[in-house]
Amino acid sequence: MATVLLALLSGLGTAAPRGGLSSGLAPAVPLTPNDNGNGSNNNSGNGSFQLPGGLVTLALIGGLVFVVLFALIAGGVVALAVVTSRRLREINETLAKLSAPPKGPTPPP
Repeated sequence: MATVLLALLSGLGTAAPRGGLSSGLAPAVPLTPNDNGNGSNNNSGNGSFQLPGGLVTLALIGGLVFVVLFALIAGGVVALAVVTSRRLREINETLAKLSAPPKGPTPPP
């Protein structure tokens, strides 16, 4: 940012305009992203916002993993409900047989 300001202000104090400009300003300097030395660019300005390429891919993979895990958990809940209901039915039938009066010989009429 300081480099851009310095480039813009460097032409203000000159006695004669350079490059045929009548205003005395330096010609426009193309803006380039600042390299902070750690591989990241500072893209602030001109209203241009771009997501890093790996972030979109990571978001799609994360969403896909979330949907698959959600489906697997839902399937496991349904399977557990089916197994539990069958087992409860078996227990209920067993208890009904145990509490029924014993079937013994019935007296003839």
